[in-house]
Amino acid sequence: MAAQRTGPADRDDGCGLLLPRRSLSGCIFAAIVRDTRGTPLAPEERVNYFPAAPFCAVCLFFEGQSFMATDWSPAGIGEAMTEPLPALVFSGPQGGPTVSINPGPVHAMFVGLYPEALQALLGIDIGHHRDRIVPADAVFDRSMLALLEFARRADSATDAFERFQDGLDPLWQSIRSRRNATPHWLADWTHHLLQQAAISGVGRSLRQVERRMKTWTGQSYRDLAKLVRLEVAFADAMQRMTDDKEDWAQLAAANRFSDQPHLVREVRRNTGFPPAQLRERIKTERAFWYYRLIGELY
Repeated sequence: MAAQRTGPADRDDGCGLLLPRRSLSGCIFAAIVRDTRGTPLAPEERVNYFPAAPFCAVCLFFEGQSFMATDWSPAGIGEAMTEPLPALVFSGPQGGPTVSINPGPVHAMFVGLYPEALQALLGIDIGHHRDRIVPADAVFDRSMLALLEFARRADSATDAFERFQDGLDPLWQSIRSRRNATPHWLADWTHHLLQQAAISGVGRSLRQVERRMKTWTGQSYRDLAKLVRLEVAFADAMQRMTDDKEDWAQLAAANRFSDQPHLVREVRRNTGFPPAQLRERIKTERAFWYYRLIGELY
């Protein structure tokens, strides 16, 4: 499925979206590949903007460096961390936007993982890692680190993803009989979690169900519901990206926001930008390649 592209999207050839094999569809959301080797880019085009995300991720850097921005605004990047990210990185669910900077060419892969699946597989406290981006060896045991390093040394990102899936598949199958495959839409995933939380453990009250969901995902049900609403609005807007302008009041009403200012607040909180500015930057700036790539899912 490909979204109709405009502006710098025609030159996003170094970006790729890899979907997991069916047997891992309830464990892996997707893999994102970023490869800027051999592509001449201005400094502002080596910046990467990411929205809030409910999933965990492992990041494998094959070549190049990436620095997390510590002080940024829509006007531009203020400063970055003094130390680059290591070759293997773990990211927990992010409650707000993040920005990274590549000082030169980079080749990397980000594998999104459903937080409740990761917790079931490895016993990781997801809530402890909310809003954290840390070296992978601060989270994973030696066997998982060995798998990630084996994947990182593959000849291509596609081969690396296959290696990672080969190693994860038998672990996932050992518990998969107790779980169902998870769809890509956040609304379906959240509904699936709600159902599982309602039949798991002792106690069936709404508070107990929501407590289980927060344990599994590191986020409250209310926060997840907000992301669900934003995802639908984003998909709606991406379908009309080539239009001259967007009717924000109509978009807000169609996606259950109380009014246009409510939509503006939520978009800004989760991306760092008001809707109109975000839409324009997605259309015109290379640094927003991630938004264009994820838009292909819709």
